[in-house]
Amino acid sequence: MRIWASQKDDQEEMRVGKVGAVIAVSPKQVDKVLTSQAWYHGLMPRKEVEDMLKVPGDYLVRKTTVARQVAYCISVRHTTDVKHIPVVYKDGSWTLKDVRLTFFESMHCIPERGAWNFATLFSGSLLLRITHKRIAKNKTTKPMLRLSACVEVYLQLSDEAVLDGIMGVGKVTKPSLKELIDTLVQTAKPIPPSGVVLKNPFPRPDYYFLHESITILKKLGRRFCLSLHFTSFASVSVGFEDYSFLDGEFGEVNMGRLRQKTGEEIDVAVKMLRSTRIKKAQLSAFFEEAKLMRRFDHPNIVRFYGVAPQEEPIMIILELAVGGSLKSYCKTHSDIPSTKLLQFATDGARGMCYLAARQVIHRDIAARNCLLGQNDELKISDFGLSIADKTEMKMDKLKSVPIKWLAPETLRQGIFSTKTDVWSYGVLLWEIFSHCSSDPFPGETNAKAKEHILSDQPPMSAPPNSPPIVQEVMDVCFVKNPEERADFVKILKLLSPKEQPPPGPLAAFQTY
Repeated sequence: MRIWASQKDDQEEMRVGKVGAVIAVSPKQVDKVLTSQAWYHGLMPRKEVEDMLKVPGDYLVRKTTVARQVAYCISVRHTTDVKHIPVVYKDGSWTLKDVRLTFFESMHCIPERGAWNFATLFSGSLLLRITHKRIAKNKTTKPMLRLSACVEVYLQLSDEAVLDGIMGVGKVTKPSLKELIDTLVQTAKPIPPSGVVLKNPFPRPDYYFLHESITILKKLGRRFCLSLHFTSFASVSVGFEDYSFLDGEFGEVNMGRLRQKTGEEIDVAVKMLRSTRIKKAQLSAFFEEAKLMRRFDHPNIVRFYGVAPQEEPIMIILELAVGGSLKSYCKTHSDIPSTKLLQFATDGARGMCYLAARQVIHRDIAARNCLLGQNDELKISDFGLSIADKTEMKMDKLKSVPIKWLAPETLRQGIFSTKTDVWSYGVLLWEIFSHCSSDPFPGETNAKAKEHILSDQPPMSAPPNSPPIVQEVMDVCFVKNPEERADFVKILKLLSPKEQPPPGPLAAFQTY
């Protein structure tokens, strides 16, 4: 298998040099070899990696895509940012791509080394030959070419200490990527143009699993599409039962078996993503969801076990909710007692109270996003649209959104907050006590439902035969003014008066 990486700069993924080389080995072969190295993190988005590397000199190797083709790069923490250095395989060897000083970078060497260092180079045949060649090639003004040539010749003729300080490691080729990395670490020479040095390998975190630890058993029947929740609603999934795709099929959810680091095996749900079929922004969204779920530890939130990014398909490993979906359960059990329905409602309030205390806005609370555990406890899932560490956010456009679950301020102004989650929770109550027999506002169009939501009257009443507390909770959820609307602590106290809510907002979450 031969992979061609385009010669064009990839501004999003590679900021150091241009990527362009024929890789005469398959990515699968490379992945298999690199997996034994703790510093190899597989297919990881730039932002995820930059959050990991905190100390100057910390480095890892990751796989990326350039022009939809596989590439590899070293990500290393510099003084103020993270540098991403492409590595290429060519003519049987691995090397760094385009490790040299550019014209403008060489100009910066002058004030550091002193202009007098270049004075002796302003005459002589060597300089004239270099200058003439650059004029013919680059068609640049002669004075600037002279200056650039002086810098270049000076660097070539300077002592080794100066070369180490400015030119750094130079051209290094090794038969394996591991040997290349080892050489860069052992020599500890700066890598141009930034001068960054590889010092400390950053190992894979405990929640990284190798594919060999996961056995896929069967499909669970739920597919998913990815939501760009950090841009606009132009690409947002409506999240209906069939999880129909907006831009094709990106992945699926399977039942699997996970061998944990302790050796114990457990049943899990595996969210699989075929990375070659998606855009980088969607890959980032996939990992953002996993990153958010790492925060949670609550019986009414689907548990996160880890990720498997070493090779394709990329996987998120989650708790297997053996009771299936709330929606399916309610539809297939017509004789559910009201006490059990109240249990579902209280479980949902507990989970949402936990999220709100951690400043997480779910943004898609609905029966379709609730699962049931072994003891029929309700578990909130699907955090693809969720936002962390914000009390409120505003979107410029609303498109392809589930109108019937949205709060008035969302429809009017694109505002999302914990209070809009409260409104959606009120709709969830209606779904639970109507046995999920239909979507909210049955028989009505989205436009008509929107009129109800924006009117001065409550948008809906509790289904017939619901306990009185259901209408009471729905009433406090459907207060039009979000500042006067109840919070989840109040809702939980109404449903379970003796229960203690979780602690207040936590400090900003530390990723690692």
